Amino acid sequence: MKEVVVVKIGGSLLKDASSYESVANQIKDYFNNNETLVVVSAMSGVTDAILSSLSREIKSLEYVESRYTEAASLLGGESLVKEVQEQLDNLRRTVMAFQKTKDKNVFDYALSFGEKISKRLMMTALENLELKTANINSTEIIIVSELFGSIDYNLTFNRTRDFILKCFNDSRMPIMEGFICGDLGGYTHTLGRGGSDYTATIVGTALDAKTVYLLTDTPGILSINGVFEVKPRVVEFMSFEEAYEASLYGVKKLHRKTFEPIIIFHPKTRVLVGMIENSKTCISWDIPENYVNTIKLIAYKNQANKHSKVALIGNRAKQLSLLENVTQLLRQLRIQVRELKFSADKPKLEFTINKDYLKELIYSLHESFIGGDKTG
Repeated sequence: MKEVVVVKIGGSLLKDASSYESVANQIKDYFNNNETLVVVSAMSGVTDAILSSLSREIKSLEYVESRYTEAASLLGGESLVKEVQEQLDNLRRTVMAFQKTKDKNVFDYALSFGEKISKRLMMTALENLELKTANINSTEIIIVSELFGSIDYNLTFNRTRDFILKCFNDSRMPIMEGFICGDLGGYTHTLGRGGSDYTATIVGTALDAKTVYLLTDTPGILSINGVFEVKPRVVEFMSFEEAYEASLYGVKKLHRKTFEPIIIFHPKTRVLVGMIENSKTCISWDIPENYVNTIKLIAYKNQANKHSKVALIGNRAKQLSLLENVTQLLRQLRIQVRELKFSADKPKLEFTINKDYLKELIYSLHESFIGGDKTG
């Protein structure tokens, strides 16, 4: 029996017709010997443009229309352009309706078109390679509970297995949208920015997939979540607990619930983050022993009150010795800490400082606890 893999295609990889063709070729080359489910994001820049149109910048839709119709023309010719244009016309009507009603359901429905059209383009690119695909509507299998406002995992898992396993049995490659979900009343909802990663781990958990690939245009998760005068390293191995803490800081733009299904239901699934041919970050239950008690990355959030919240993430953060070392470093740098949080139960040491010291501190922390050279 073939192993099940879930392949989520990030929007950064989808820029034009040639990028859809390139991704399709790589899917065929790397995953044709697996039972593969593909989760597709909107083309890069499209979701932001739709958001702008919903804020009365209606001209932003021209950008969406030109990007998608040009790609459709090159991938599938006149018939695909006609199909895509019908979707774009529906998007424009939906945006106009929202500007009159301000209805949240209409808002979410408008945002869903970025993924819907992108999915159709990806299906065509794969079919051009003579791969048999199946069109899966995420709103029919990723179900949100209207009562609790969160994913109904039991119902979602059952529907995922019903829909997807049938595709595998028919030797078809199912293609579905990321980012969007539905409710039992037939309304479309969104999972929030980075929601395609969450989609992928939901269906991966439901299918007990061997691997969930979160594919982007960079090698993997980096040891710093910002641009500083230090060369970040690619984090090679992380536990799911560490990855969850990183997601709370928006590292790699990971949705904060990306790893929730795996942590709750504990499938044997691992997650690989990076490029198709070179995914360098592996997130799993069992990581090599020499990676266990280490600091994986340094993350930060700027706050409105001229302060920055900084976190060292990794299992070593559970140790008192790290707290002592960081405290000593802060003293040497003469940086005052506004708030410090340490817990032996969480792989995170977190503190708040004046953001004027952020650049110096990030460099010193990285050099001391991760290692690396200055850029330039």
